[in-house]
Amino acid sequence: MTSRGFNSPQYIGCQHHILDRILKHILDYFIPTNSTQPSLNCEFVNEVVKYYNTLQQSYKAETEMDIFTNPGLGDDFKFIFELCVALRFFKENGKYPVIKWRELPSLHNTR
Repeated sequence: MTSRGFNSPQYIGCQHHILDRILKHILDYFIPTNSTQPSLNCEFVNEVVKYYNTLQQSYKAETEMDIFTNPGLGDDFKFIFELCVALRFFKENGKYPVIKWRELPSLHNTR
């Protein structure tokens, strides 16, 4: 490594892990936790999981929205991306869009 100008080992993380760390820091800023683990153990996550079926049943879609192509994200991020697009649509149009609901993946398999 010293031949390339580095005097100590360098950490080069993959894009997903870097995004995970950024998300963890942002959540820690807005919702402080006592965790030293990289996992996102915020209480609202537990509430979403607990009431996910109720949310699906009570959600009343009002209109279709444009379907956006997943911008190269893995399957573990695809549903989150679609929900973010739906939220942006709601904020811009004031109407609840049709959402293709999916089963939540196991928390130990997701970021």
